Amino acid sequence: MTKNREPNESEDDELRRKRAQRLEDCLRNALDHPDPLQALLRASSGDLAETAGQLKEAIDQALKDEPDLRSVFAEVSPLLEMYLKYQRQFDRFVQLDHRLSTPSSSPAPSPPSEATSPPSSPTELSLAGKSDEASEESQI
Repeated sequence: MTKNREPNESEDDELRRKRAQRLEDCLRNALDHPDPLQALLRASSGDLAETAGQLKEAIDQALKDEPDLRSVFAEVSPLLEMYLKYQRQFDRFVQLDHRLSTPSSSPAPSPPSEATSPPSSPTELSLAGKSDEASEESQI
């Protein structure tokens, strides 16, 4: 990791610089995507990752300033919870982007037939329940 480090740059500074460069690359590539929805989704993912990184730095700084975790817990706990929420949302965006980018190998589901449609009246509902109960009893 020390090969590309600027003079007088610490390892933490180098990681922050690389992270900022990756986020900038991600945003640039995201906005070049031909599908506008996916372009915005990817850009939003980059925004979430950037904000999560800032939250992580705030958490790290708070923990570095106070070695006793119990004394700083009230301050760090809400930041940590927010950081985790950002990370979960980022993961959801990445999963959605992956699903949108991957061609589907299965055909689209067909609409339900009349035989599988839900009952429309209370009588049909009770009759449907009885036939289900009868089939369950015959399986036992």
